[in-house]
Amino acid sequence: MVDKKEAVRILYDNIQFVKKEHGLSSDSDLCKATGIAKGTLSAVKSGEKIPMLFPFFYQLCNYSGYTVDDLISKDLKAEKGEDKAAGEDPKEQELNSYVGVYAAYYFNTSAVKGRERKDDDEALKYGVILVYRDEEGEYLCCGDFGLTREEQEERFNSCFKENAGGKPVRIKNYGTEYTNRYFSKSFYSGTFTINENSIVFKLESSQDSLTMMLNRIRNTPPRYLGGLAASLSVCTGVYPVPVMQVVGLSRGLLTESPAQIGGMLLLNYPQIECRKEDEKEIYDMIHSIIDGQSGLKPTDLSVRSLTMDQEQAILLSAMNRAINNTVKRNLGRTIQVTALDEEPWYFTVRRFEET
Repeated sequence: MVDKKEAVRILYDNIQFVKKEHGLSSDSDLCKATGIAKGTLSAVKSGEKIPMLFPFFYQLCNYSGYTVDDLISKDLKAEKGEDKAAGEDPKEQELNSYVGVYAAYYFNTSAVKGRERKDDDEALKYGVILVYRDEEGEYLCCGDFGLTREEQEERFNSCFKENAGGKPVRIKNYGTEYTNRYFSKSFYSGTFTINENSIVFKLESSQDSLTMMLNRIRNTPPRYLGGLAASLSVCTGVYPVPVMQVVGLSRGLLTESPAQIGGMLLLNYPQIECRKEDEKEIYDMIHSIIDGQSGLKPTDLSVRSLTMDQEQAILLSAMNRAINNTVKRNLGRTIQVTALDEEPWYFTVRRFEET
């Protein structure tokens, strides 16, 4: 257990570390960013005293994401150095490159992408997705969907703060802060993993189960910028309905018009695929009814003797079989998002690359 003098020294060293971690060049910048009084910070610097819990530690902990115990009893610089050394593992480095806040873009409905009543720009919906690491080292994610563009901007920006130089600084514990602030029935939460070829989000809300897969980029840069996700959403109600979707992720808010964003999504939009064998049964049934069912034995009931209700029943049965076959085959489809498919999207999101 450290004594008071040692605690003050550790606190001052950790304050310097927090400044460096958040890109703050002076004590004055820290005071502006956190609301800490300059006099209180000067007292810590001179080694006079440890400030009171409120407002000093409340402001500093809220800004930095560290606890009071972290700030007065741990050497954060040394611990972070150990974490960095441990993070030299390539997979760990890659996972850390995905941690951050993403803007999400997708169409309101997948089957007809909203065109039954709306233009593409009107059907476009917005969201915010966060990838973060909890205290136990597990990589988690959460998502907020169905937002307007204004709501997306406000919620995306709530994960950042402005320092004195006007540079946005990411809130360290933004995952917890965001969840506490915006949690609702439509809020999604889950896990984030990578496998051999894909980046995988598994999210659930009270009403829906959502899986999103992105193309895994080899030789990942220090910060993943975004991509196009192949998404499968399944309602968890009485009648589960699977919906295929393409979701665009970007590390920053896009400034393009809704029509331009929608155009990039449409390049990869899933289409239900029909084959000739699906229509053959319907075609044969219609041909038989119109032309007299060639191939029937003389003893068979003549098609001309069928009533209209019987003809409709036969056609309906054939249509149902063909539709069911089409749906069953398409449920097993995956939306393949390749590096080539994503190129127009990456051309747009590259502007957010850190220099």
